[in-house]
Amino acid sequence: MSAPRHVVLGTGALGAWTARGLRAKGHAVRAVNRSGVRPPLLPDDVELVALDARDAGALTDAAADARTIIDATDVPDRARPADLPAIRAAAVAAAEAHGATYLALEPLDLYDPAPPVNEESRVAPAGPRGALQRRLADDLAAAHDAGRVRAVTLRAGPAYGPGVVGSPFGERFVADLLAGRAVRWVGEPDVPQAAAYAPDVGRAAAELATYESALGRVWIAPHAPAIAPRAFAALVAEAGGAPPPTVRPLGPWALRVAAAFRRDARAHLEDLPARMRPYHVDARRIDAVYALKPTRLELGIAATVAWLRDGTLEGAAPFLR
Repeated sequence: MSAPRHVVLGTGALGAWTARGLRAKGHAVRAVNRSGVRPPLLPDDVELVALDARDAGALTDAAADARTIIDATDVPDRARPADLPAIRAAAVAAAEAHGATYLALEPLDLYDPAPPVNEESRVAPAGPRGALQRRLADDLAAAHDAGRVRAVTLRAGPAYGPGVVGSPFGERFVADLLAGRAVRWVGEPDVPQAAAYAPDVGRAAAELATYESALGRVWIAPHAPAIAPRAFAALVAEAGGAPPPTVRPLGPWALRVAAAFRRDARAHLEDLPARMRPYHVDARRIDAVYALKPTRLELGIAATVAWLRDGTLEGAAPFLR
Protein backbone atom coordinates (compact mmCIF):
# COMPACT_ATOMS: atom_id res chain seq x y z
CA MET A 1 0.00 0.00 0.00
CA SER A 2 1.52 3.28 -1.08
CA ALA A 3 1.38 5.91 1.62
CA PRO A 4 -0.04 9.37 1.03
CA ARG A 5 1.70 12.53 2.11
CA HIS A 6 -0.87 13.25 4.82
CA VAL A 7 -2.64 10.85 7.18
CA VAL A 8 -5.82 12.06 8.90
CA LEU A 9 -6.93 10.19 12.01
CA GLY A 10 -10.69 10.33 12.41
CA THR A 11 -13.41 10.88 9.82
CA GLY A 12 -15.88 12.94 11.81
CA ALA A 13 -16.69 16.44 10.62
CA LEU A 14 -13.29 17.96 11.47
CA GLY A 15 -11.35 15.04 10.03
CA ALA A 16 -13.41 15.02 6.83
CA TRP A 17 -13.13 18.79 6.36
CA THR A 18 -9.38 18.58 6.97
CA ALA A 19 -9.14 15.93 4.25
CA ARG A 20 -11.15 18.16 1.94
CA GLY A 21 -8.84 21.08 2.69
CA LEU A 22 -5.77 19.00 1.85
CA ARG A 23 -7.29 17.66 -1.37
CA ALA A 24 -8.17 21.22 -2.41
CA LYS A 25 -4.46 22.02 -2.10
CA GLY A 26 -3.61 19.06 -4.32
CA HIS A 27 -2.24 16.76 -1.60
CA ALA A 28 -2.81 13.02 -1.39
CA VAL A 29 -4.60 11.96 1.77
CA ARG A 30 -5.17 8.74 3.67
CA ALA A 31 -7.92 8.77 6.29
CA VAL A 32 -8.08 6.36 9.19
CA ASN A 33 -11.10 5.24 11.19
CA ARG A 34 -11.99 2.16 13.17
CA SER A 35 -14.99 0.98 11.14
CA GLY A 36 -13.74 1.36 7.59
CA VAL A 37 -17.08 2.97 6.70
CA ARG A 38 -16.74 6.04 4.48
CA PRO A 39 -18.85 8.93 5.78
CA PRO A 40 -20.68 11.08 3.23
CA LEU A 41 -18.40 14.07 3.86
CA LEU A 42 -15.18 12.20 3.06
CA PRO A 43 -14.20 12.69 -0.62
CA ASP A 44 -14.09 9.58 -2.79
CA ASP A 45 -10.48 10.29 -3.77
CA VAL A 46 -9.29 10.01 -0.17
CA GLU A 47 -7.96 6.55 0.67
CA LEU A 48 -9.68 5.05 3.71
CA VAL A 49 -8.01 2.54 6.04
CA ALA A 50 -9.71 0.76 8.92
CA LEU A 51 -7.64 0.35 12.07
CA ASP A 52 -7.65 1.07 15.79
CA ALA A 53 -5.68 4.29 16.26
CA ARG A 54 -4.63 3.10 19.72
CA ASP A 55 -2.55 0.37 18.04
CA ALA A 56 0.88 1.97 17.62
CA GLY A 57 2.19 -0.78 15.34
CA ALA A 58 -0.76 -0.68 12.95
CA LEU A 59 -0.76 3.09 12.88
CA THR A 60 2.98 3.26 12.23
CA ASP A 61 2.52 0.90 9.26
CA ALA A 62 -0.39 2.96 7.90
CA ALA A 63 1.62 6.18 8.19
CA ALA A 64 4.71 4.98 6.35
CA ASP A 65 6.27 7.89 4.40
CA ALA A 66 3.57 10.31 5.59
CA ARG A 67 4.55 13.96 5.71
CA THR A 68 1.99 14.79 8.39
CA ILE A 69 -0.20 12.86 10.81
CA ILE A 70 -3.24 14.95 11.69
CA ASP A 71 -5.11 13.79 14.78
CA ALA A 72 -8.78 14.66 14.42
CA THR A 73 -10.10 11.73 16.45
CA ASP A 74 -13.32 12.27 18.37
CA VAL A 75 -13.57 10.19 21.54
CA PRO A 76 -16.72 9.93 23.72
CA ASP A 77 -16.38 11.48 27.17
CA ARG A 78 -16.56 8.16 28.99
CA ALA A 79 -13.64 6.75 26.94
CA ARG A 80 -11.41 9.84 27.01
CA PRO A 81 -9.27 9.03 30.06
CA ALA A 82 -8.07 5.76 28.52
CA ASP A 83 -8.37 6.30 24.79
CA LEU A 84 -7.05 9.83 24.26
CA PRO A 85 -3.61 9.16 25.83
CA ALA A 86 -3.37 5.86 23.93
CA ILE A 87 -4.19 7.48 20.58
CA ARG A 88 -1.83 10.38 21.26
CA ALA A 89 1.02 8.01 22.18
CA ALA A 90 0.46 5.84 19.11
CA ALA A 91 0.26 8.83 16.76
CA VAL A 92 3.36 10.51 18.19
CA ALA A 93 5.24 7.21 17.95
CA ALA A 94 4.22 6.85 14.29
CA ALA A 95 5.26 10.42 13.53
CA GLU A 96 8.57 9.91 15.32
CA ALA A 97 9.23 6.68 13.41
CA HIS A 98 8.76 8.34 10.02
CA GLY A 99 10.02 11.85 10.72
CA ALA A 100 6.52 13.19 10.10
CA THR A 101 4.88 16.26 11.59
CA TYR A 102 2.18 15.56 14.17
CA LEU A 103 -0.73 18.02 14.16
CA ALA A 104 -3.15 17.84 17.08
CA LEU A 105 -6.70 19.16 16.71
CA GLU A 106 -7.90 20.06 20.20
CA PRO A 107 -10.77 21.88 21.95
CA LEU A 108 -10.31 24.95 24.13
CA ASP A 109 -11.16 23.09 27.34
CA LEU A 110 -7.83 23.72 29.08
CA TYR A 111 -8.13 27.52 29.04
CA ASP A 112 -9.63 29.90 31.56
CA PRO A 113 -12.86 30.95 29.79
CA ALA A 114 -12.40 34.61 30.73
CA PRO A 115 -12.69 36.44 27.40
CA PRO A 116 -11.17 36.69 25.00
CA VAL A 117 -9.57 33.26 24.68
CA ASN A 118 -6.42 33.26 22.57
CA GLU A 119 -3.12 31.40 22.30
CA GLU A 120 -1.74 33.24 25.33
CA SER A 121 -4.73 32.68 27.62
CA ARG A 122 -4.15 31.31 31.09
CA VAL A 123 -4.29 27.52 31.30
CA ALA A 124 -6.85 26.76 34.01
CA PRO A 125 -8.93 23.62 33.37
CA ALA A 126 -12.43 23.67 34.83
CA GLY A 127 -12.68 19.89 35.17
CA PRO A 128 -11.25 16.49 34.26
CA ARG A 129 -11.65 16.92 30.50
CA GLY A 130 -9.56 20.08 30.49
CA ALA A 131 -7.05 18.60 32.94
CA LEU A 132 -6.49 15.64 30.62
CA GLN A 133 -6.02 17.96 27.67
CA ARG A 134 -3.48 19.99 29.66
CA ARG A 135 -1.48 16.86 30.46
CA LEU A 136 -1.48 15.72 26.83
CA ALA A 137 -0.51 19.20 25.65
CA ASP A 138 2.39 19.35 28.12
CA ASP A 139 3.61 15.92 27.01
CA LEU A 140 3.43 16.92 23.33
CA ALA A 141 5.33 20.16 23.95
CA ALA A 142 8.02 18.20 25.80
CA ALA A 143 8.33 15.71 22.93
CA HIS A 144 8.67 18.57 20.45
CA ASP A 145 11.23 20.43 22.57
CA ALA A 146 13.25 17.23 22.97
CA GLY A 147 13.37 16.79 19.20
CA ARG A 148 11.39 13.54 19.24
CA VAL A 149 8.61 14.83 17.02
CA ARG A 150 7.76 17.94 15.00
CA ALA A 151 4.48 19.10 16.53
CA VAL A 152 1.86 21.76 15.94
CA THR A 153 -1.50 22.25 17.69
CA LEU A 154 -4.73 23.75 16.37
CA ARG A 155 -7.47 24.52 18.87
CA ALA A 156 -11.09 25.43 18.30
CA GLY A 157 -14.25 26.05 20.30
CA PRO A 158 -17.58 24.26 19.80
CA ALA A 159 -18.06 23.49 16.12
CA TYR A 160 -21.02 23.87 13.82
CA GLY A 161 -21.52 23.16 10.15
CA PRO A 162 -22.21 20.27 7.77
CA GLY A 163 -21.48 16.94 9.41
CA VAL A 164 -21.04 18.24 12.97
CA VAL A 165 -22.58 16.08 15.70
CA GLY A 166 -21.99 16.01 19.44
CA SER A 167 -21.54 19.78 19.65
CA PRO A 168 -23.87 22.27 21.36
CA PHE A 169 -24.37 23.89 17.93
CA GLY A 170 -24.36 20.54 16.13
CA GLU A 171 -26.80 18.45 14.13
CA ARG A 172 -29.31 17.75 16.89
CA PHE A 173 -29.60 21.41 17.86
CA VAL A 174 -30.12 22.52 14.23
CA ALA A 175 -32.39 19.61 13.26
CA ASP A 176 -34.71 20.21 16.23
CA LEU A 177 -34.98 23.90 15.31
CA LEU A 178 -35.78 23.07 11.68
CA ALA A 179 -38.50 20.70 12.88
CA GLY A 180 -40.01 23.43 15.05
CA ARG A 181 -39.08 21.68 18.30
CA ALA A 182 -37.88 23.47 21.42
CA VAL A 183 -34.19 23.08 22.19
CA ARG A 184 -32.28 23.00 25.46
CA TRP A 185 -29.15 25.06 25.99
CA VAL A 186 -26.76 24.22 28.81
CA GLY A 187 -26.02 27.58 30.40
CA GLU A 188 -27.35 31.06 29.61
CA PRO A 189 -28.76 31.29 26.05
CA ASP A 190 -28.66 35.09 25.93
CA VAL A 191 -24.93 35.66 26.36
CA PRO A 192 -22.55 35.51 23.37
CA GLN A 193 -20.82 32.20 22.70
CA ALA A 194 -18.07 31.57 20.15
CA ALA A 195 -18.48 28.83 17.55
CA ALA A 196 -16.09 27.52 14.90
CA TYR A 197 -17.32 26.58 11.43
CA ALA A 198 -16.05 23.05 10.72
CA PRO A 199 -14.89 23.82 7.15
CA ASP A 200 -12.86 26.76 8.53
CA VAL A 201 -11.19 24.46 11.06
CA GLY A 202 -10.43 21.90 8.36
CA ARG A 203 -8.98 24.55 6.10
CA ALA A 204 -6.80 25.85 8.94
CA ALA A 205 -5.52 22.34 9.71
CA ALA A 206 -4.67 21.82 6.04
CA GLU A 207 -2.74 25.10 5.97
CA LEU A 208 -0.78 24.41 9.16
CA ALA A 209 0.08 20.92 7.92
CA THR A 210 1.94 22.37 4.95
CA TYR A 211 3.95 25.21 6.52
CA GLU A 212 7.19 24.77 8.44
CA SER A 213 6.54 28.12 10.10
CA ALA A 214 3.62 26.60 12.02
CA LEU A 215 5.76 24.09 13.89
CA GLY A 216 6.19 24.20 17.65
CA ARG A 217 3.30 26.57 18.19
CA VAL A 218 -0.33 26.57 19.28
CA TRP A 219 -2.84 28.18 16.90
CA ILE A 220 -6.47 29.14 17.40
CA ALA A 221 -8.73 28.34 14.44
CA PRO A 222 -10.86 31.07 12.84
CA HIS A 223 -14.04 31.89 14.78
CA ALA A 224 -16.84 34.20 13.75
CA PRO A 225 -17.83 36.87 16.30
CA ALA A 226 -19.55 35.30 19.29
CA ILE A 227 -23.34 35.17 19.17
CA ALA A 228 -25.98 34.39 21.77
CA PRO A 229 -27.34 30.85 21.28
CA ARG A 230 -30.88 32.25 21.09
CA ALA A 231 -29.79 34.53 18.23
CA PHE A 232 -27.98 31.61 16.56
CA ALA A 233 -31.22 29.64 16.77
CA ALA A 234 -33.11 32.51 15.16
CA LEU A 235 -30.67 32.50 12.22
CA VAL A 236 -31.20 28.74 11.80
CA ALA A 237 -34.97 29.14 11.80
CA GLU A 238 -34.77 31.99 9.30
CA ALA A 239 -32.48 30.05 6.97
CA GLY A 240 -34.69 26.99 7.10
CA GLY A 241 -38.07 28.67 7.01
CA ALA A 242 -38.90 27.20 10.43
CA PRO A 243 -41.11 28.69 13.15
CA PRO A 244 -39.59 31.17 15.59
CA PRO A 245 -37.35 29.12 17.90
CA THR A 246 -37.89 28.23 21.53
CA VAL A 247 -34.62 27.95 23.46
CA ARG A 248 -34.92 26.78 27.05
CA PRO A 249 -31.97 27.25 29.41
CA LEU A 250 -30.61 24.41 31.49
CA GLY A 251 -28.95 26.28 34.32
CA PRO A 252 -26.52 25.19 37.04
CA TRP A 253 -29.11 23.93 39.53
CA ALA A 254 -31.09 21.88 37.00
CA LEU A 255 -27.92 20.50 35.43
CA ARG A 256 -26.50 19.39 38.77
CA VAL A 257 -29.76 17.59 39.59
CA ALA A 258 -29.68 15.87 36.20
CA ALA A 259 -26.01 14.99 36.67
CA ALA A 260 -26.91 12.89 39.68
CA PHE A 261 -28.72 10.48 37.39
CA ARG A 262 -27.28 10.91 33.88
CA ARG A 263 -23.70 10.55 32.66
CA ASP A 264 -24.21 12.91 29.71
CA ALA A 265 -25.40 15.63 32.10
CA ARG A 266 -22.31 15.14 34.28
CA ALA A 267 -20.12 15.71 31.23
CA HIS A 268 -21.74 19.12 30.73
CA LEU A 269 -20.87 20.37 34.23
CA GLU A 270 -17.40 21.27 33.03
CA ASP A 271 -18.91 23.49 30.32
CA LEU A 272 -20.84 25.72 32.72
CA PRO A 273 -18.12 28.30 33.51
CA ALA A 274 -17.90 29.21 29.81
CA ARG A 275 -21.63 28.95 29.15
CA MET A 276 -22.82 31.26 31.91
CA ARG A 277 -20.94 34.35 30.70
CA PRO A 278 -19.79 35.79 27.37
CA TYR A 279 -17.29 33.49 25.68
CA HIS A 280 -15.22 35.19 22.99
CA VAL A 281 -12.34 33.72 20.97
CA ASP A 282 -9.56 35.85 19.51
CA ALA A 283 -8.16 34.19 16.36
CA ARG A 284 -6.27 37.19 14.98
CA ARG A 285 -2.89 35.41 15.00
CA ILE A 286 -3.81 32.76 12.42
CA ASP A 287 -5.42 35.42 10.24
CA ALA A 288 -2.39 37.69 10.45
CA VAL A 289 0.06 34.91 9.53
CA TYR A 290 -1.94 32.76 7.10
CA ALA A 291 -4.82 35.05 6.06
CA LEU A 292 -7.43 32.65 7.42
CA LYS A 293 -10.68 34.46 8.14
CA PRO A 294 -13.88 32.94 9.52
CA THR A 295 -16.91 32.26 7.35
CA ARG A 296 -19.81 34.61 8.12
CA LEU A 297 -22.32 32.97 10.43
CA GLU A 298 -25.21 33.53 8.04
CA LEU A 299 -23.37 31.67 5.27
CA GLY A 300 -22.24 28.84 7.52
CA ILE A 301 -25.71 28.36 8.97
CA ALA A 302 -27.31 28.37 5.50
CA ALA A 303 -24.84 25.68 4.38
CA THR A 304 -25.58 23.63 7.51
CA VAL A 305 -29.32 23.80 6.85
CA ALA A 306 -28.81 22.76 3.22
CA TRP A 307 -26.69 19.78 4.29
CA LEU A 308 -29.30 18.58 6.77
CA ARG A 309 -32.18 19.13 4.35
CA ASP A 310 -30.82 17.49 1.20
CA GLY A 311 -27.18 16.54 1.71
CA THR A 312 -25.83 19.25 -0.56
CA LEU A 313 -22.56 21.06 0.09
CA GLU A 314 -23.26 23.85 -2.39
CA GLY A 315 -21.72 26.98 -0.96
CA ALA A 316 -20.49 25.23 2.19
CA ALA A 317 -16.82 26.00 1.59
CA PRO A 318 -16.20 28.11 -1.51
CA PHE A 319 -12.57 28.60 -0.44
CA LEU A 320 -11.94 24.86 -0.99
CA ARG A 321 -12.87 24.85 -4.66
